Amino acid sequence: MITRLLSFHSGRDGDKLKSAGLTPGFTGVGNPIFREANLSIECRIIYKAPFVKEDIAPYVTGIYDNGMGVHTMYIGEIINGDLGR
Repeated sequence: MITRLLSFHSGRDGDKLKSAGLTPGFTGVGNPIFREANLSIECRIIYKAPFVKEDIAPYVTGIYDNGMGVHTMYIGEIINGDLGR
């Protein structure tokens, strides 16, 4: 339900986070989290690279034809984890 609300509704038309019952907060390092989360994990980026559209399996390339550009892959080292609540 929350994922659908956040994915398919524009933030221009109202406060999506409030509608979803989510309260933004920040970790000790300063990264944003939702206070209602059951788990939050902070990572330090150790590598990032854009996906190369031509190297992606043909059956998923359609998601890159939506005008939003190519995604970036991140590899991170976990520096903090909190089980929340």
